[in-house]
Amino acid sequence: MKDGEALNEADTAFMNEIIKFHARSADKLKNFASFQVGPHPEYNKTRCFFVVKTEGEKEDFSVSKCI
Repeated sequence: MKDGEALNEADTAFMNEIIKFHARSADKLKNFASFQVGPHPEYNKTRCFFVVKTEGEKEDFSVSKCI
């Protein structure tokens, strides 16, 4: 998957299940549009997942925190 691409339907369904275990899942999913993968905003050598909001805002989240 290339940086900035939205996850496909199967991966989106999987991430929707994973993010339910995040401490701030309701906030993260408010105005949800899609999930993306890309470079972390602070650690540009690290890739991470993002929740993309309907207004275009991106918010990163840690899958490790969800697990």
